[in-house]
Formats: sequence, C-alpha cells, structure tokens
Amino acid sequence: MFANRIVRVQAEKARKFTDLDARFRSIRTDVALDQFHELYTQLHGLTSRLSSLEKERQHVASVIIDQEDAKRQAEVDRHTLQSSHQTLIQESTEHESTIRHSQQRIEMMDRSINESKQQVDDERSRLREMQNRENSLSGQREGASEQIAASGERLAEIDRTVETISSEHASFQQKVVELQDLLSAIQDTLEEETGKQSQLHAIAQSAKERLNSQIEQQVRTEKNKLTAEAEHTTLQKNRESTVALINEATRTAQQHEAVLKSHDSAAHSLGELAEELTNDLEIMRHQRASSGSRLHLLEEMQHAREGLTDAVKYVLDNPNQFPQVKGMLGDAIDANHADAHLVEIALGQNVQLLLVDSNEAVAQVESALDNVNGRIGLIPMDATNDNASIAHSPATALLTLIQIADYAKHAAAKILGRTAVVKNMQTAIEMQSKMPGWRFVTLDAELIEADGRMFVGKSTAGDQKGWLTRRIEINALTVEVSALDQQIDQRQTQLSELLDESEQAKQQQRDSAARVRDARNSVVEHEYQLQRIDDDTHRCTRQVHVLTEEHDELRQRILQSNTQHTNAENEATELTIKIELLTTNRSTERDNLDQAISHSETTTETLTAARVDLGQVGEKHEADRRELRHIDAALEESVRQRTLLQDQIARRLGQLEQFEASKQESQEEIDRCKVVAEQCRVELEAFNEKMRMADCVVETAGTILQNTREQGERLVRDFHALELSRREAEINRENLEDRTIEELELDVSNAYNTWRTTKGDSDRPAENREEMDEESNLLRIEIKKLGNVNLDAIEEESNLEERNVELAQQVIDIDSSVESLTSLINELEELSKTKFEETFNLIREHFAGPQGMFRKMFGGGSADIMMLPDEDGNVDLLEAGIEIKAKPPGKQPRVISQLSGGEQAMTAVALLLSIFKAKPSPFCVLDEVDAALDEANTHRFVRSLHHFLDNSHFIVITHHKRTMIECDKLYGVTMQERGVSKHVAVTVDDVGNKGEIAASVHTKPANVEQDNPEMSTKIVDELPIVETTTSEPANVE
Repeated sequence: MFANRIVRVQAEKARKFTDLDARFRSIRTDVALDQFHELYTQLHGLTSRLSSLEKERQHVASVIIDQEDAKRQAEVDRHTLQSSHQTLIQESTEHESTIRHSQQRIEMMDRSINESKQQVDDERSRLREMQNRENSLSGQREGASEQIAASGERLAEIDRTVETISSEHASFQQKVVELQDLLSAIQDTLEEETGKQSQLHAIAQSAKERLNSQIEQQVRTEKNKLTAEAEHTTLQKNRESTVALINEATRTAQQHEAVLKSHDSAAHSLGELAEELTNDLEIMRHQRASSGSRLHLLEEMQHAREGLTDAVKYVLDNPNQFPQVKGMLGDAIDANHADAHLVEIALGQNVQLLLVDSNEAVAQVESALDNVNGRIGLIPMDATNDNASIAHSPATALLTLIQIADYAKHAAAKILGRTAVVKNMQTAIEMQSKMPGWRFVTLDAELIEADGRMFVGKSTAGDQKGWLTRRIEINALTVEVSALDQQIDQRQTQLSELLDESEQAKQQQRDSAARVRDARNSVVEHEYQLQRIDDDTHRCTRQVHVLTEEHDELRQRILQSNTQHTNAENEATELTIKIELLTTNRSTERDNLDQAISHSETTTETLTAARVDLGQVGEKHEADRRELRHIDAALEESVRQRTLLQDQIARRLGQLEQFEASKQESQEEIDRCKVVAEQCRVELEAFNEKMRMADCVVETAGTILQNTREQGERLVRDFHALELSRREAEINRENLEDRTIEELELDVSNAYNTWRTTKGDSDRPAENREEMDEESNLLRIEIKKLGNVNLDAIEEESNLEERNVELAQQVIDIDSSVESLTSLINELEELSKTKFEETFNLIREHFAGPQGMFRKMFGGGSADIMMLPDEDGNVDLLEAGIEIKAKPPGKQPRVISQLSGGEQAMTAVALLLSIFKAKPSPFCVLDEVDAALDEANTHRFVRSLHHFLDNSHFIVITHHKRTMIECDKLYGVTMQERGVSKHVAVTVDDVGNKGEIAASVHTKPANVEQDNPEMSTKIVDELPIVETTTSEPANVE
C-alpha cells in the first residue's frame, strides 16, 4: 500500500513537471531567439566599422614606413660623419698617448742605467772577496790531508791486534758449546729414565689399588647375589597372595555392576519423562513469548491510537476540553474475531465518529476545535432510526452480529441499521432490488452501498482499518496469555518434582558407579601389583645371572692385576741403577764446562778493550776525513760563485748599452708624434660644423614620424576596442547557443533563421522581456520544488500490480522453504546428538571402564570423562564442553590441568588410544608420543599398543630405546648434510639410552657393499635402521 501511494504521488509529480517544463521551454525559447537577434544585429554593425578602420590603419602604416626610411637615411649620414669624427679623435688620442709613453720610457731608461752601474760596482767588490777566501781554504786542505794519513796507519795496527784476539776467543766459545751439548744430552737421558721410573711406580701403585678394589667388588657381588636370591623367594610368596586378592575383587566388582545397571534403567526412565516435560514447557514458553510480543505490539498501537486522524486523537487525548464527547463509536462496538473485519468494512470512516449527547453539543465541540488542524465526525447519541426487518431473507442484519454499549445503541443503529451481511456479491445484487435503501457486506469483504456504489477486491490495511480488529484481538490474546501462564506454572511444578526424583536416582547411580569404580580399581591395582611382582621376579632372576657372571669376571681381573704389579716393580729397580750412573757422568762434564767458560770470559775482556781503542781511532780518522770533505766543498762553492759573478758583470754591461739605445729611439718617436697631432686638431674643427647640420636634419625627420605614429596608434586603439566589443558579442552568442542546447536542447542558430522568416520586428517579444523572465523564474522555482521526478512512474504504476502478485507467490515459496529447512535442521540436530552420545559413551567406556586404557596405562587408579553443564545446569550435547577427571594410583581425584606433566601425557595417550579403539583404522602414526614419559611409563605405553595389533599397524617416531626394543621393525634416517638423508644399518645395541648412535656405525653400509653387494642389501633389509644426526638423538620409526 505504501509503495502504491509513492508511485501515485510520483506519477502526479511527473505530469505536473511535464506541463511546467513545456511552458518553461516555450518562454525560454522566445527569450533566447530575441537575445540571439540582438547579438546578430550588433555583430553586423561592429564588423562594418572594423572594415573602415582597417583601411585607414593600412594608409597610415604606409606613410609611417616612408617617413621611417627618410629618418633612417638621415641617421645613416650622421652616423658616417660620427664615424669619421671618431676616427680623427682616436688618432689624435693615440698620438698623445704615444708621446706620454715615450717620455715615461726615457725616464725609466735613466733609472735603469743608474741602477745597472751601481750593481756592477757591488759585484766587482764581491769578486775580490771570493778570491781571498779561496786562497785560505787551500792552506786548510793541505793540513787536513796530513792528519788523515797518520790516523790511517794507527787504525790498521789496532785492527790486526783485534783479529788475533777474536780468533782465540772463538776457539774457547766453540769448546763451551760442545761441552754444553754433551751436558744437555746427559740431562735429557737422565730425565727420560727418571720419567720411566715414575711411570712404573705409578703403574705398580695403580695395579695395587685396582687389585684392592676388585677384591672389595667381589665381596659386594657375592653379598648382592645372596640378597637377590632371598628377594626372589619373597616375590614368589607375594604373587600367590596377590592372585587370591584379584579373584576376590573381581567377584565384588561383578556384584556392584549388577546393582549399577538397575539404577541406570531407573535414571533413564526419569530422564525421558523430564525430557518430555521440558519439550512441552519449551513449546508453551515459545507460544507465550509469541503471543505476549503480539499483545505488546497491539497494545502500543492501540495506546498510540494508530489508524485515527490527528484531530480525533487530539479530542480523545484531551477530554477536559471536550466534555460533550462521550467516546468514539468504534470503542462502543464489540464482536467476535471472525466478524470484526465485516464490521470494519461496513463502518469505513464512521469507525472514528465521536459520540455527543445531542445536536446542541455539536456547536460547542466545533468552537473548541478552532486551534486544532483537521476534521472530526460527530453523531448524537439520541438519534433514532427505524430498524427494518429482514425476516425470511438470506441476508443477516449486521446489528445482530455485534454487541453495542447501551449509550451508543442509537448511534450504531443510525449507521448500521440498514446494513446486512450476505454470502456473496450475486446474492447482494439480487437483494438490493428487493430491499432498496440497504447496504450489503459479503463474506468476501465486498460492499454495495445503498446508492449502488460497489467496492470489490482484496481488503488492504488502510489508515482507518484495523482499529476494531486490533481491540478484539487484544482481548483474545489477553485471555490466551493468562491461560498459557497457568499451564506453564503447572508444567514447571511437575518438572521440578520430577527433577528432584531424577536427582535422587542420579545420586544412587553415582554412588553405585563409585562402588563399581572402586571395585574395578581394586582389581586393576591387584593386577598391576601382580604384573609388577612378575617384573620384579624376572628382574631378580636376571640379576642373579648377571652377578654370577660378574663374580667370575672379577676373579680373572684380580689375577691380571697381581701380575701387572710384580712386573712394574722389577722394571723400576733396574732403572734406578741406570739413573745413578748418569748422575756421575753429568757431574764430571759440568766441571769441564766451568773451566772452558772461565777462559772464554778472560779473552772476552781483552777483545773488548782492543775494540774500544779501535773505535776511538776510527772515529778520529773519520772526523778528519769529514773535515777534508767540508773544505773541498767550500772551495768548490767559492769557485762556482766567482764564475757566476763574472758572468753577471758581463750581462750588466750589455744592458747599459741597450738602455742608451732605447732612450735615443723614444726621443725620436716624441718629435714625430707632435707633428701628426697638430694636423688632427685642424681636421676635427672642420668636422664639428658638419655634425651640427646632420643633427638638425635627424631631429626634423623624427618629429614628423612621431606625429604620424600617434595618429596610427589612435586608429589601432579604436580598432582594438571595436574588436573587443565584437569578440564579447561573439562570446555572448556562443554562451547563448551552449545554454540553449544544454537547457532546451535547441540549436538557436538554425531556429533563428526560421524565426526571422516567420516573424517581423513587430512580433518580437522585446517589450515583454521582463515579464517573460519573471515568469520563467517562477516556473523554475515551481519545477525545483517538485524535487526529483521519476518520469517512468506512470509505467511503474501499471506494472506494480503484476509485481505484487509475483511477490506474494514468492512469499508463499519462502514460507514453505523455511518450514522444510526448519524440519531438516531439527532432524539433523537430533541425529547429531544421538550419534555424538553413542560415540561419547563408547569412548568413555574404553577410557574409564574396568578394562579401560587409563587403568592399563597407570596400572590402576580411575578416571572419567564428563560433559560440562551450562549456567542453568542443563547439558547440551552439541555445545557443552568436556572435562577429564583422573585419579592416578595413590592420589586424590583431580582435573587434568592439576596433574603433573608426565601424568597429563599418560592421560592424553590413554584418551587417544580410547578414541582409536572406538574407531580403529588400518594404520596409526604416533609422533614422539612417549617424549615426556619415563622408563616405566614408556614400558606401559608400548605394551598397551599390543592389544591393537590384530587389526592395526602403528608407525611410531621415538627417541626412547625402550620403544625401539619393542618395535617389530626399525627404520632410521640420518641427515649429516642439510637436505640429504642417509640410511644407516645398526643394531639396537648400537643405540644409546637417549637415541644417539655410535660413531663407528656410520661406515658400516659402505664397507659391506665393497666386500659383498648382495650381503649389503640383505643386511640393510633385515637389520634395524635408526634415524639420527651427529648432534641430535635419533628419530626412530
């Protein structure tokens, strides 16, 4: 209904928009054509004026060109005269500069001549001084040569003495070295023999201590053997008593299991009854919530007076202002829910009629409505109407189907007194001819008015429809909600009583289950104790055998240690005699070495004194030679300086001659330049008069050219102004064309040609331009007020009914799909709960049962898996969490998070194997499951796997040697190089307790292949293969 109203409103807006837009386009077209005509006329006039100005501008431009040529020629002539004048000025300046330069050069030559003469005198004085110095240096050189010859002879004599003493000292040094080597060899031999003696003593002492230790170990072994035999006897007796206890505990467990089964049956029955009551209660609560929500919504709509006009709402909300109004007609009528819609169709807008006492009250109500927007309907309660009878007719009077309050009976009779209900429209049409003045309502909600108007079609929820239906539905829902609340309370009481009984049954069940678990734990504990006794018996037997072998082995080791001690003592005595002989030889050679060292020290002192004398004489000889070299160098430097001074004096004399000649040339150049400069001055006076005449000619030509240019500039300014006006007119015309194309989708240039031929100047709307602009602005505002207009709304209105039919069919399909999906979801949820409960109970039995994996892994104790309830104490099988409680042997029950790491690992392994037992598979891979287990727990873990070997194979990755021993076949891979795997053939004995492999094993496959390839293949296939690396324990599968 709301969508239909929107479409109708949009269609009405579209039609109004079409009319306004047509008028707006007509006005804007006339205005645009008139503006285009004005612009066209303006452009034509401006173009004519531009043509005339262009001709004048071209004439002035040709005159300016001729005058510029004349001025340019005058300037060229003046420039020629200026160039000649400048040349004369430059020549005169050059001659004057030459004169000044020559005078300066004469002055400079005079100064240079005086300086050169002074320098020649100074250099001749220095030459005489150098000659005197050379004579003195020659005398000093002769004295130094004589001293060098005397010191050379003394140096040769001391050198011969040093060589003689050095030879004697070298012979003594050689003898000392030989004696030191001999003494060192004797010392080394003595130390070696002493070391051997100490080693033999240590061997003898070690053999003696080992002998004592082996004797003590033999005594302990004998004692341990006797203890193991006594323990074996005790274990045999304990085994017999344990077997008797196991039989007794088994009988007790069977008795408690029978009692537990009876309690389980009782608890199951109570649980089914509780589940039925819970389902009924949930359905009732859901129905109560749905009805309550609907009731709340209807009460809110009724309280808000939904469906009534604003004026009626105001009157009913303000009874103090309208005391004459006694209520609304719709509130005074009541009917059953099935007939309510017929009454609403018959009443129509009259359902909102307000009841007043009489006609006089109408004026009072009308005066009170002055400040209220809207209209209301009033009907006096004293009005009467003759209720015509329709006896013996297929129609039923509507008044007989409703209940009316006493105060509104007359008013209702006035409205509905001649309204009847018939079966269908055909009957209504037939009855209208027989009962004129009557209104008829059909069971299909069709209406025929007394004047013949008919209203057919499906009823829709309008603004004034549903008031009576809502009120009647509210009353019915109120009764329904009250009844549902009573039923819910009854079901809740029954469920509480049943839950109490179920809780008592569950408590008895838990007590019986606890007794069964205790009995089962007792059986498992005794079985574990029996298994432990068997293991201890086997251990004692093996220990007795090992101790016997150890005792025999110790006897052989005692004999070997005794023999080793005797041999070491004999060899040590022989080495003592040899050491004493070497000590004597060492003392003799040490005396000889001391004498040789004394002679060597004496010759060393003599040689040192001779070398000191040799050094002093040599230093004096070297000083004399250095003095001679210094005198020779000074003499050579003096000769070189004297030669340079002689050359310098010769050059100075040559420069004096050159300076005199240059001075004479400069004086001649000054005389010549003075004559030429006087001639240039005369010619410059004649050129100055010619320059003044040329300046007057250029100035006259410039004045004429300037006047002509100013005239041309005025013409250009006028031309540019007209051109700018023409361009503005063209831009306005282009803007007008773009605007009309954008707004009106009209090509104004083409339309203008037609417009000019059809209309004259008298028909143009220029005198009405302001009125037309004002009207177009008003039309634009009206169009803008319409907002967004959907021009397709009319077509959408015709298609809306077809779409409503399709949507109704889709709603039916969706409701059907929702019902089927809801049914499927409920079915899947029930099936999932059943499957999960069956699997959970099976895993629980395998994990926590008498023969469960927990008891096998721990050798006793108990455990249980429970579903965690929610906040209300209910357990949802698909949403609840799972908690594991465990009681290892000898400890209190705890949740799994409170157990130790090893206990958590054992509990996890037990649960894992229980799940695998509930749903086995041909293969199972266990990756380092026993990593956190000790030796005893690893043994239980491995033994628990044997129960699955009939149907499954286990691939176990482990580092425990105990697990490797129990495996049927071992596969190992070593990765000595990253990314490269290598198989290594070993036996279990080659693997350490932590999974490491002996280093010697890595070369076995290569050696076997070299000797016998067939044997290598066989060994690799049959022997265990252990996976390991050089730095980490082995991973064994």
